[in-house]
Amino acid sequence: MTNADLARIINSNEVQSVVAPVKNNRSTHEVQKKNALKNRKMMDRLNPNAALVRDTARKANEANR
Repeated sequence: MTNADLARIINSNEVQSVVAPVKNNRSTHEVQKKNALKNRKMMDRLNPNAALVRDTARKANEANR
């Protein structure tokens, strides 16, 4: 390496024009995860038949009272 000023080389316009820009908006989880066993809307989204199963179980429970 002929030039010992590494910081000057890294920050030069030639190198910076090739390097990918810094990503600022990095968030790991933007949406809170929901438990489908406790949340009816999530269960309905995952299993469209879940609402029918719930209604059938409720009707059977009312009939057995």
